[in-house]
Amino acid sequence: MKNIASDIKNKSFKPIYLLYGDEQYLKTACLRQLRQAIVGEDAMNLSEYADKADVKELISVAGTLPFFADRRLIVLNRVSLFKNNNDEINELMDNIPSYLTVVIVEDNIDKRKTLYKIINKKGYICEISRLSDGDLTKWAVKKLSDAGFKIRGSTVSHLLSRTGNDMNNIDNELEKIISYCEGREEITTDDIDDIVIFQPQERVFEMIEAICAGRKEKALKLYYDSIALKEAPLKILTLLERNYIGILQTKSGNGKLPDSELAKLIGSKGVMRFVVEKYKRFASMYSTERLKQLIRDFAFIEGDIKTGKISDRNGTELMIISAMKGM
Repeated sequence: MKNIASDIKNKSFKPIYLLYGDEQYLKTACLRQLRQAIVGEDAMNLSEYADKADVKELISVAGTLPFFADRRLIVLNRVSLFKNNNDEINELMDNIPSYLTVVIVEDNIDKRKTLYKIINKKGYICEISRLSDGDLTKWAVKKLSDAGFKIRGSTVSHLLSRTGNDMNNIDNELEKIISYCEGREEITTDDIDDIVIFQPQERVFEMIEAICAGRKEKALKLYYDSIALKEAPLKILTLLERNYIGILQTKSGNGKLPDSELAKLIGSKGVMRFVVEKYKRFASMYSTERLKQLIRDFAFIEGDIKTGKISDRNGTELMIISAMKGM
């Protein structure tokens, strides 16, 4: 992203920019900056496509000179250009006119495609992944500092434990905190508890905490609260299963791998540091064999739900109670 910032500062733009990865907030911010720098408020020289784009129309737009301006911009937002090889698209990208910049935004790409090789040769490719815990903390602290607030590192960790690592969600919660704490100097954990909504994953963490503590009533209350908030029972079951798989992986790797490697083992894109800490604590309360049995039980219950032998609500409740046994 530094290269893009440099291009914007120098007003020297590549023919093609490819922004891809799983951090939507940063991709959107980067696209917004490029759009503003290249065409500003000039809608006449901006063509944006989302989800799909007609190839012949694209070729026609690309061949149209800018209207009383130096540059024309085409934005292709998740139009799945990498799904198939398209000779016309490849030809267009390989021969972009000097007045045109194309910005392509995708979640996933295929580096084996001819299109990727063309962009790599002609333009700039930027992978935008989720930030690390440390970078998320710095970003949140800066946003709050710019708004005139102080916040302790431990309070930011408490915030992230509730929001997860999606920057769009964190940004929304930070805006709520800023409004809620107007006129104050420091943001506290009590403020976080008052205003920040638990994400489904974080509520599942609380549920597992209660399960591990043998607090059946609290675990089931959290489950019923989730249902009252319109969470699907099968989704809750899936989240529980995914977390118990993470707990088993943590138990297997704990003491053999550093936390950074454990985080990669648990999730293909890594998980946050606090998740590893929670998993380590949960793992200490189960034997390896019991965790393996629970994973098998999850699959068994899920099969019964999908074949109609038990309702999704009752099946998930049964699994919550089962997880407390034999610890």
